[in-house]
Amino acid sequence: MLYIISFLKRTSKHVYKNETMKIVNGMLLLCVFALITMHTFEKWSVGQTLWWFVVTITTVGYGDASPSTVYGQVSAAIIIIIGIGLGAVLIGNIATRIICFRRNKMNGLGDYSDAKGHIVIMGWREDQTRRIIEQIFADDNRKNRMVILCSEKLETKPNGIKDTRFVKGNLASDDVIGRAGISGADKIIIYGRNDEETILATLGVVSSDDSDKAHITVYIEKRANSKHIERMTQYHGKISVVVSVVPDMLVQEMQDPGVAEIVRQLVENTDNGTIYKVYPHDHAWKAYYEAYQDYFMKKHGAVVFACETENRDIVINPSNNPVVHALYIINDKRPQKEEKEASYGQGQAYVGDIL
Repeated sequence: MLYIISFLKRTSKHVYKNETMKIVNGMLLLCVFALITMHTFEKWSVGQTLWWFVVTITTVGYGDASPSTVYGQVSAAIIIIIGIGLGAVLIGNIATRIICFRRNKMNGLGDYSDAKGHIVIMGWREDQTRRIIEQIFADDNRKNRMVILCSEKLETKPNGIKDTRFVKGNLASDDVIGRAGISGADKIIIYGRNDEETILATLGVVSSDDSDKAHITVYIEKRANSKHIERMTQYHGKISVVVSVVPDMLVQEMQDPGVAEIVRQLVENTDNGTIYKVYPHDHAWKAYYEAYQDYFMKKHGAVVFACETENRDIVINPSNNPVVHALYIINDKRPQKEEKEASYGQGQAYVGDIL
């Protein structure tokens, strides 16, 4: 009994800290008062009293039920005066909370710590980040994914970005990492305003994602800074580093005009041919590069041009026909997972799961 009394005290203290709950409790007490008085003085049933109570405090007043005794009318007057006041305050309080909730989301103060399987983009670079978000939603496999944008630079969610949540704050802070739901994210892109912000954000994410669940893609402007990210791979097994290739691309385009346009088309999520990474469906079977080349060409009309070997080395057009862990293909759409086995050349080939 003492435990129950103690529990009720603790609960009541917690409840009464919330203004909305105070009003709701007041309404419940007033409803109990109505049930007792209307049953005593008017002999109304519970259903009839509840209907009259709701119609009365909402000021609808259908008039299909009204007290006829003096004591019933006095009780009704008390209920009307208090009920209408409490109802107005309750509606105003709820409206204020909804407005504050929406404002918090727009201002980056929302909490998505319970999100699962979503994509997090850390950093804002105007048109570049807008393009990243556009390309994510252009991929059929990502259209229904929640995307959360984190930025310290932005004050509010950018205009023109739909279906994207916003979290404001220092990218490396525990607050932003927590509210962005990093622990439940499936993919993370770190694209800070500069390499220093990117490196610090990556360090914060790596230290918080102990399970190595999320795949982290990091953009680095200066090649020399990529070593800082590479050192973190010993603590997190799923980190990819993208180093700026603008100077290299300028030289390549100068020597072989048209290369830049081809690369642009290949990295876009369009129907003209895009690079996709596919995995063997059953890792217990050994599958060879040439077998996959044959299979994907016959089945999908796709071009296999590179692979990731068993040692996780990425090789373009290998000459020794290695056993592969994953393949890189060019196709007009992402191949879907298939259970059917296809045997070509050496070993077994499968269409695989897509990261």
